[in-house]
Amino acid sequence: MLEPSGLQKSLEKGHISRDFSLVCDIFKRGGVNLNGEIFGRLVMDPNSKDSLCVLDVGSGTSEAIEQCTRGLMTTAKRVSIDRQIKGIGVDINPVTDVSSRVLEMGKDVGLGEELVSDIRVGDVGNLPVKDSSVDVLYSSNVLQYVTDTLRAFEEGWRVLKEGGVAYWDVSERNISAAPGFKKLLEMTPGASEVFQYIPINKTDGFVVCKKIPGATFKGFPFKVAKEIKFRDFEGAWETTPDEVAHHYRNAVYTAAPDLKL
Repeated sequence: MLEPSGLQKSLEKGHISRDFSLVCDIFKRGGVNLNGEIFGRLVMDPNSKDSLCVLDVGSGTSEAIEQCTRGLMTTAKRVSIDRQIKGIGVDINPVTDVSSRVLEMGKDVGLGEELVSDIRVGDVGNLPVKDSSVDVLYSSNVLQYVTDTLRAFEEGWRVLKEGGVAYWDVSERNISAAPGFKKLLEMTPGASEVFQYIPINKTDGFVVCKKIPGATFKGFPFKVAKEIKFRDFEGAWETTPDEVAHHYRNAVYTAAPDLKL
């Protein structure tokens, strides 16, 4: 088992759970029924031979994605849906610290105590996931630590199947220091058609991406001109010089007309 990073230890210290039900509660604040979105896709087309794939970006201890995957597999077997279920967790330093409570899920339908989800090492800006292979992507408490948030959105777009949906829990101020995210969408061909920012309050919100048929979005024609690091909620983290991941980050973007999309 890999040792948790300093950031993950701090998240645990701050009582930020990776339990799937609590992740759903986070998104519910913005009117997003993540649980319904994922499980609805299982029963929406029960005879589909295409796999149903859920991706947790920044999966941390792997608890949430394992709980989600076991829930989908259990439901499918109980209602006799013959469809392959894939749950993928990606983290820069993944840990498979899954509770016995979660590993008990699905025992009555033949699931054992080995992980049924696929845990991979990877970065949000370079996901180790195939193009057009994911039905639902979710990411919570991750992007505030990422400099190039637009790159993370592009990667989410790349891995989504047509008709797939991605949800990122991130405030607008943590997406871009300048220009603002709304302006970036307006300046990017096709972006406003598939990306939407949903504010909850002055500091919190979500980005939703839907890969609709015929979308013209090809990527964001911007590059990072300057990285911004700052401390939020002063005193919340025990930060040492080698734990710079604790800094909240975003970027000043500049237009890159020569960028190949």
